[in-house]
Amino acid sequence: MDIAIYTLGCKVNQVETQAMERELLGRGHRLVDFDGPADAYIVNTCTVTAVSDKKCRNIIRRARKRAPDGVVAVCGCYAQTGPEAVAALGADLVSGSAGRMAFLDRLEGLEGRLFIPSHGEVRTDISLTVKKNREKVFEIADLLKDICKEEAGTEEVIQKVFDRYGLVMDANQYVLVGATLRSYLSWMKGLGEMDVSFRGNRLWWHSTERKDDAGHARLNQDKDGLLKNIDCFALDMDGTIYLGERWIDGAREFLEEIEKRGKRYLFLTNNSSKSPDVYVEKLKRMGLEAGTDKIVTSGQATVFYLKKHYPGKRVFLLGNDLLKKEFEEEGVVLDEENPEIVVTAFDTTLDYGKMCRVCDLVRAGLPYIATHPDYNCPTEDGFIPDAGAIHAFIHASAGRYPDRVIGKPNGDIIDYLLERAGTERGRTAMVGDRLYTDIAAGRNHGLKSVLVLSGEASAGDVEKSEVKPDLVFQSVREMIPYL
Repeated sequence: MDIAIYTLGCKVNQVETQAMERELLGRGHRLVDFDGPADAYIVNTCTVTAVSDKKCRNIIRRARKRAPDGVVAVCGCYAQTGPEAVAALGADLVSGSAGRMAFLDRLEGLEGRLFIPSHGEVRTDISLTVKKNREKVFEIADLLKDICKEEAGTEEVIQKVFDRYGLVMDANQYVLVGATLRSYLSWMKGLGEMDVSFRGNRLWWHSTERKDDAGHARLNQDKDGLLKNIDCFALDMDGTIYLGERWIDGAREFLEEIEKRGKRYLFLTNNSSKSPDVYVEKLKRMGLEAGTDKIVTSGQATVFYLKKHYPGKRVFLLGNDLLKKEFEEEGVVLDEENPEIVVTAFDTTLDYGKMCRVCDLVRAGLPYIATHPDYNCPTEDGFIPDAGAIHAFIHASAGRYPDRVIGKPNGDIIDYLLERAGTERGRTAMVGDRLYTDIAAGRNHGLKSVLVLSGEASAGDVEKSEVKPDLVFQSVREMIPYL
């Protein structure tokens, strides 16, 4: 079989891949380039890389696109810590040494031996290995708490561990220490205690000072009972409630608990290329019955703004048919020949004729409104240009940016949200995974803001950002006890 392997991680991952390659070659398989055709694709990555860097997910998407009906597997720590994300991308989960060997066996239907990726060809009984090293793992984890307080890289820390214990750096021990180190760093990164990054292919980190006295929120805490005073939760969707078509752990229970407490929630999205009905249908596929009354989009907020500030005016709308239908149903007059206002959205049917026409109208000085500012929209295959990219090409040709942008983090969509919800600003919370849109929208417009680390932002991003949320939780699941 032709098998392609992509390694994304530190030296431990590279060592694991080398051992897997030797095993595959020994079984008569061929190793091929990851960017070409293959019978099977394997992504070997660590938790820290996969969670903090979208590159890993895009690599998995690329492999799945090349082999829609073939084998795509993810091994390494990420297969254990990010199973929902991996499964949502259509890849198999390969967890642990035994899992790797079982996967290699499954490729050719053979019964194989347990395999521990390492410097050498090491095969052993995994149960004996775990039993033998159980106490050592806990000792190593305790030692890492001290060693990792100083900035260091993977190889340096592993060497310090061996020096401290007087160990010989054999293959089993190296992988044991490396795996423990990666799990520890991932855990500390999630808690916001470590800032972890890659320099080339080497993993580096340093301690993150917590700044409670400066008013920064601690993870998974609501000591002041902020959430108990919230009547309505405005929820971002992808990265906050679900990933792709899979619920984030605890999200369903979170929604149920909100309603049990007599509170409300609304889903708030900047995406103007999809109508509320599209989101209702998606939630239904995922098992949640929700009406369009639960969905707030930037397209709806734009209609609200136009009715309030430009009632009866003729609008040139750069948008797809779903959005045009929505505007017309709300009584907005669309006119491509003699408009009085230009509105640009996320037009997934954009062509050169539309580009020329919208630039002519903007260049002529018509009022210029945009539904939202996002430059890119995430998809299963990576990113595609969003409304912000459209603004950029219009500016390049016509020399103008929008006079008004409605969506997050701007205030018009918040005004529309509050009108729909019928709640007060101080008793409404914006919950999302992006600091620069979700959290900024809440902080800048009088809402309480709650950042979840289940999507784009990490705890390290919070420390660096000028936009500070009121509360930070690992996911919405951790919010449940505080409702």
